[in-house]
This record gives sequence, C-alpha cells and structure tokens, in this order.
Amino acid sequence: MNKPIASNATRTLAPLDKTTMYVKASRTSHAFVFVICLLSWAGVWAFGSSSAKTDFAYSSYFDKENLALEHILNLDTSNWKPLDGNVYQVTLFEPQFWELDDYPILWIKLEIPKRIKEDKLWLEIVPNTGVDGLLVQNINNRWQWITAQGRTVDASKKVPSNYLTFEVNPKVEHKTAYLKLNTTQVFNFSINVYDQESWIWESLFRHLITGMVLGAVALAFCYNLAIGASAGERIYLVYSGYIASMFFYIVIYNGYLRLVFPDWAGQGIVARSSVYMVMYSAIAFIRDFFNTRFVGGWFDAIARNAQVLIVVSLLISLFMNDFYAFLLSDTVSFISIIIGLTAGIQALQRGHPLAKLFLLAWSIFLAGGLVWSLVWVGYAEPTTLPPNILLLGTALEVGLLSLMLGYRYSFLKETSERLNKQYQKYQDLSETDQLTGIYNRRGFLKTVELELAESPNEVVLLTLDIDHFKRFNDLHGHLVGDKLLSEFGRMLKERSQREEFTSKLIVQRDGEVYRRSIAGRMGGEEFSILLINTSLNQAKLYADRLMKEFSELYITNDRGEKLGTTLSIGGTTMKTSDTIDSAWKRADVFLYEAKSAGRDQAIISE
Repeated sequence: MNKPIASNATRTLAPLDKTTMYVKASRTSHAFVFVICLLSWAGVWAFGSSSAKTDFAYSSYFDKENLALEHILNLDTSNWKPLDGNVYQVTLFEPQFWELDDYPILWIKLEIPKRIKEDKLWLEIVPNTGVDGLLVQNINNRWQWITAQGRTVDASKKVPSNYLTFEVNPKVEHKTAYLKLNTTQVFNFSINVYDQESWIWESLFRHLITGMVLGAVALAFCYNLAIGASAGERIYLVYSGYIASMFFYIVIYNGYLRLVFPDWAGQGIVARSSVYMVMYSAIAFIRDFFNTRFVGGWFDAIARNAQVLIVVSLLISLFMNDFYAFLLSDTVSFISIIIGLTAGIQALQRGHPLAKLFLLAWSIFLAGGLVWSLVWVGYAEPTTLPPNILLLGTALEVGLLSLMLGYRYSFLKETSERLNKQYQKYQDLSETDQLTGIYNRRGFLKTVELELAESPNEVVLLTLDIDHFKRFNDLHGHLVGDKLLSEFGRMLKERSQREEFTSKLIVQRDGEVYRRSIAGRMGGEEFSILLINTSLNQAKLYADRLMKEFSELYITNDRGEKLGTTLSIGGTTMKTSDTIDSAWKRADVFLYEAKSAGRDQAIISE
C-alpha cells in the first residue's frame, strides 16, 4: 500500500513528594498504550513509503547562470550528473552547499520509462521547505510549463498535496521531462512518483496520521490552557504557548500551510519564523518549569539572554540573505538545545522529582529534531521518514510534558486541599478552648462580631461564673475542677448545636426565626453566651434552665463522691448603639449583682 514509484530508490528502514508525582498507574498505562500505538503507526508509515515500483532515471544540473530552457535542452549529456536513486543531496562541507547563497537553479532531468500503463503519475518533492519550481514536459510536440498542485487556476484539478507535487503525463512520445527548482535554503530532497491508486492511499494515510498528532497536540493545548486560566497557574499558560508554536511548526514543516497559501507558505522565512517561535516558547517554559525565573542565578541569566538572542536573530533574518538566515536559525536552535539539556541536568543534580521525565521528553524531541536537522546539512536521507520521526518525537514530547504537568496539577491540588484542611484545623484550635471544646476568648469575640454584622433581630449577651470555683479546686483538686469545666463546656456545646439544628429545620419549614446561641470560655471559670433572635423573657427562661441543669451536674472523684456547685449569670439586651465591650461591661455589672445577692441566680435586664 502507498508505495512510491521512484527509480532505484534506496530503502530506508524505520520539596515535592516523588511518590505522588511518579506513581499514577492507570494514567501511565494509558500513556504507554498511546506511545506503542504511535510507534506502530509510524513504523507502518515509514516502511510503506520506501519501496520502488517503476524505474525512473534522474540526473541533475547545477545552473549558476539561470539558463533558458532551450540551452538546457541542448546541454551535452556529460553536463548531467546522475542521481543516486531518487535522492539529491549535498553535504555541509561540499563547495556546492555554500554556493546556494547566490540563488542558483537546479535542473532535474527525468527519464520516463517507456512501458507505463497509467494515464497520469504524481511526482512529489520531499521535503519541500524552501524549495519551489516548475515541471516542463513535451506534450503534443510542444514544451509546456506545468505548475505545482494548488497553484493552478482551475480549482477542480487541485489535489490535497502538502508537498511540492506535479502531475506527470507518462503517455507522451518524448520520454524526458525537466524540473526547474530554486530554493531559499538548501537542495536536499528525494523524488517520489505515485500512480493514482498509490497516491490516494499515501495521501489518506499521511493526512490521517498527521491529523491524529495535530488533534492530540490541540487537545493538550486546550487542556493546559484551561488549567492555566482556571487555576491562575502561569506555567500552564506558558506551556500552552509552547504547544501552540509546536502545532504551527508541525503544520508548516509538513507542508499543510502550502495547501491554503501555496504561493508563499513553502518559503524558508515561514519555516524559520516558526522555529524561532518554538525556541523562544521552549526556553520560557523551561524557566517556569524549573522555577529559574524566580530563583535567578547564572543559568537563568543565560536563558534570558538566549531569548533576547532569538528575537534579535528573527529580526535580523528578515533582512539578510535567505541562505545565511537559514544557517543562523540552525545555530540558534543548537544553542536552545544546549540550554534545555543543561536545565534538565542541573535540575537532576538538585534532585528535582520531574527532571528525569523532562530529560526523557526533551531527548525524544531532540532525537527527532536531530534527524530532521541532519537532512538539511546532507547527512540524513531526505525521505518522508525524517519528518515522520520528528512528528512522532513532537507528539511524544508534548504527551509526556502534558502528563507531567497533569501530575503536577493533581499533586498541587491535593497539597492545597491538605494544607487548607490543616489550616482550618489549626484555625479551629487557635479559636477553641481545648479543655471545654467551645470557643476561647479569641474565637468567641471573632464569631460574635460576624454574627452582629448580619444584624439579627434580638440579641442578649450573658456572662456566667461558676460559684466558689477556687474553693472547689482547693478542696477537690485541679483535676476534678478541670473535669467540671469540661463537662460544663460539653453541656454548652450540645445546647448550641441542638438549638442551631432546630433553628435550621424550623426556618426551612416555616421561614420562622429561631433562637441560636454562641458559647465561649473567657478564662478560668468565666463563660459568655450570645443568644441570637432571643427576647429578654426568653433569655431569662434560658438562664433559669441552664442554672438548673448545672446544679444537677455532678463530678465523681476518685473516692466515688459526687461533687457539684452552682452558677451565677448576668445578662443584658444588646442595643443597636452597643459594642461588644459596652454590652459586656453592662452584663458584668448584673453578674456582680447576682453574686452579691447570694449567687446561684440570674439577673438579666436591659
């Protein structure tokens, strides 16, 4: 299936919690299955694009003078250099590589086999970044220039070709055709020829795989953007920018932008600009991922200056020779690669829990990028395999980094919830009297202020004092005294909870207002109660019942004796002009009167 028919083609064989961050068994298994599936698809894809079917013969002529077609047709055979199979390749250290800055023309002569059954063939230049050109063929005894697919005026003849592709007529008498190519980068490419059926399957399979990867990358972008926007985490927004730049780079180097903008999307400046975007966003992400942006130090200074260098290089490349602009972008890319590796190694030495996974993801992407870079300097065969490897490396890197950030988000969320619970626990402890279980002075005053801010209907403040508590302690011991305080606190707490529960039920049922109470220990044997939505008469009834219950409260000592005492209460209605202090002083006056009158009684007044 989808086998190109190019002559003599060479076969190409295809302080965080580390446990919490690493051990996510179900997610890891899903990621592993995803990786295996991608590898399997890529392997089939790579092998499916490597076998020759029909023998074409190719030869090249490096035209430094931009000769006319008639001169090319009359060239002596000795001027044509046979290609090694279907591949044209010039290495970095060959003189011809450095002559490309003069914008020379490369002619490719195609010898079409005589016995071909197909009515049309599709000729494809891979890869095509920075390469453009025309096909010329003798049809009806006249040499005719044929434009690449996507550039014809007749839209009905347009095929979804993401590489530089021409329609070849194999039925003509003159079995020689010519490609006139120019480039803004380098001439390193292979020529694939397909019949109609092979072309359909090749296009379908290629677009399917690339679409799957682009879909996964787009999903990762949306996922991280949503987390960044909802959680307010800068790192996820920065990573979303990195994913977006990777998405557009995939679209460009796979030639998909050419489908929409065939006249300029294949130019080298477009590809270089996307490379600079990837480099800049990658370094920004690294600085946030390893927190060097806030820690500072020599590495962050280098990374920050590298970002400046990337921006300056991009601006300079807009005004310089395309060939040298291409070399500049490759040089800056190499610097960015070193920065990424240095960041990962440095973090690994510091014991960062995600440094190993980062290095794995970064290395996978770099492996694909290295193969892709070697194509352009002439040390990797320019077939469909290198872009496929880069595509796979990109998908794996984005997947692994997204998985790591997902772990990080889950971990931070769990940590935040745990810290909030601990904070609430400590907050409760700081506002709760540990002996009695009710509010301490601080907690009582804070809660009362919140309640009064809601402007309840009627409020009564009670101050309570256990009668003769010092003598009780002296006679029976502090342990028995503490037990009495504890039991009294339990009594007040149960009363408050019962009244609040009843209040909620009645309000839900009838919309009525029901009494609620807030109790707190002010220190020693002194207590206070705030009665909410309570009239003066209701407060007196409440105090009488509370004194009765307390008088029936007995503590058993180690000799089995039942011990108890009485309670004195003072209270006052809180007026709109009252503060807590003014009402408290007035209630204390009534409490003093109750104690002076013989104790075990309540005096509550306005």
